[in-house]
Amino acid sequence: MINIYRLILKYLIPLSLPVLFVISCSSAPEIKPDWVINEPKSDDEYWVGIGILEKPLPDDYRWLAQQRALNEIASHIKVRVTGSATNIFEELNYDVDEYFSAIIKTRVDQNINDVEYVDHYESKFEFKAYARLSKKKYFADLARKREKAVSTALEFISKADPFNVNSFNYLSSALLEIKPYLDQDLDVNIPEGSQKKVNLAAYIKIKLFDYIDRIEFIPETDPYILKILSEDGSFYKADCIDKKTSKVLANIPVLYQINNQDEYATGISNTDGILSLNPFLDGKISHPEHISHSLDLSKLVDTSFIPILAPMVRNIKVTFNLKGPDLAIKADEKNLGKKLEPPFISSAIKEYFVKNLSGKFTTEKNADYVITLVVNTVPRSEKPDSYGFYYVYANAELSIMSSIDNKQLYSKSITQVKGVHTDLHLAGKKALDKLLNEIKLELPKIVEQL
Repeated sequence: MINIYRLILKYLIPLSLPVLFVISCSSAPEIKPDWVINEPKSDDEYWVGIGILEKPLPDDYRWLAQQRALNEIASHIKVRVTGSATNIFEELNYDVDEYFSAIIKTRVDQNINDVEYVDHYESKFEFKAYARLSKKKYFADLARKREKAVSTALEFISKADPFNVNSFNYLSSALLEIKPYLDQDLDVNIPEGSQKKVNLAAYIKIKLFDYIDRIEFIPETDPYILKILSEDGSFYKADCIDKKTSKVLANIPVLYQINNQDEYATGISNTDGILSLNPFLDGKISHPEHISHSLDLSKLVDTSFIPILAPMVRNIKVTFNLKGPDLAIKADEKNLGKKLEPPFISSAIKEYFVKNLSGKFTTEKNADYVITLVVNTVPRSEKPDSYGFYYVYANAELSIMSSIDNKQLYSKSITQVKGVHTDLHLAGKKALDKLLNEIKLELPKIVEQL
């Protein structure tokens, strides 16, 4: 009996131990935290977020779960404030959804240190992160930042007067300061000490509208007379003034368009308040018919405010009347030492400038440009060759000078242009005809120098 008992102990007990171990392990219940079983909801004290990731988990699963918890907290805050800001958002022409998607996420990120990561839990199937944000801390921090933003905005507003180009930057900066708090109470007493409260964002918007309306451009003439190839007269000019005070406005940026071209160019009023624009766009436009120009808001305010302000910007359109340059010509044309009658080379030059540039010839005193022409012919010999032909050579000196600064713009010598005929005088005439053809080829080059 004793041997049988020993055999049972020897073989049965080792076999039963694994079975007992499996039974004990399988029967141990999985312990879950209370927040996993009864998922907490946001209440009067906290906004709650639960971030969940299913397995298999990525390397950064803990961080990702926390971010999802933060996003859920942000979604609760968005629901709370959306209804309180409708009026001001409509007035400022903002898209509510776009605003909150950016601003609320920023607020949560700014309060990241106040976010409490309460617990984490991992099961066979998923990983969870439990986070919450104290409403008391959040609103206290929000109020502090809002008050600071309002104070800074009021400082910017105080610098906006008296009105000048920098006023736009100050008001734009003021609006940027309070932009994250448009859903909050932004009622202030303006001016300081006033009993009347106004919404600060709406006040800035109205002030920006007023400043835009005060900018006025007054062309020198309308229709505007453009003088082709005139250093000064070929530019469109307008006075930029504050129509409330009649004072000139310097450094006001504009966008302008010629002849409905797709391309816009930029300009700016100078220190005397004069806007000077090139309607020929450095040779890209040969015949400007009209100009349209308006304020370049992108140089004045933050780009996010352009849709709000654009409806207030006036577009000014002015028609052009083109006038050619005033020219004078000094010509000395001779054939074999005798004056040409009529002086046909200088006459051809005049015709070219009148026809192609609408030029007008006047006295040297009143001219924008002075053309100087010297023409002569020289015979190779006073006697004909053995075949009875005379050879005569024509020469010309052609130059053009600007009367404004007495600067020579073009100068060329054309020499040894040969003419042949059995008559000496007609040989000279043939040489002059050939010379004229060469001069005509030079005239477009002269225009390029003007």
